[in-house]
Amino acid sequence: MFWELTDHLFRFGAICSIAWIIFLSATKHSKLAPAYITIPAMISAICYLIVGAYDEIALFGWFGYVIGFIARLAIILNYLFTIHVFSDEFRLGPLYITLLAIYLVRALVFQLGIVPYDIMIIFSHSLRMGLYIFLIYKLFSEMAGDLVEQRRQYRILLMIGHILLTVTLTLERKFMQGNLHSDYSSLIESGGIFLIATFLLFHSIRSEENSSLITSSNTSSSDLAVNLSSEIKPSIPVADQHNLELLKHKME
Repeated sequence: MFWELTDHLFRFGAICSIAWIIFLSATKHSKLAPAYITIPAMISAICYLIVGAYDEIALFGWFGYVIGFIARLAIILNYLFTIHVFSDEFRLGPLYITLLAIYLVRALVFQLGIVPYDIMIIFSHSLRMGLYIFLIYKLFSEMAGDLVEQRRQYRILLMIGHILLTVTLTLERKFMQGNLHSDYSSLIESGGIFLIATFLLFHSIRSEENSSLITSSNTSSSDLAVNLSSEIKPSIPVADQHNLELLKHKME
């Protein structure tokens, strides 16, 4: 009874945090990612929390099927959200559109029960593993050129949270089904999502000055060079101006 109550509290807390992120994103006060990525990802996370512990059909009637369908898109939508956080120049190109289409078909297959459940689970785990390998690659490739320490720490912590939650749930469900430990999977899920949602909310409501450090940088090298030259020029002798222009040109 205690663990069940704790699970409900974590889920309710996570839903409240995510709803607040949606509100901030819709009112353009969130610096996490654009609203067209943040809002669908957060809505799918709420649906996932509902489906994970409750009978959505009994609670919402026919609309429960819609909730179940959206919940099965939570992985790819939150993956795209995380990729945007990790990437300084995110574009919803052909690769991501293809992945989104695959998950749309997967959600529909799950919903209709066309393919045996065991086969779909194997396919889903393999696909998710590939997504997270690419996510780790994106994190380290973008970190190489990221000079803002606070943003690097934010990205690393978010990546660790994603991996720990996913790996823990996958291992628990694969190797501990049927014993006492399997009863804790719902609590692990809700607790992990609550921590990640609270972490995202904390960064979402920070002041614009601080939150700009954790979002994708919009300053190009040429802008940096112009700012650098404008700040340094007054203190540089005229004889060194030529060298500064050469440095600016190379930075661009």
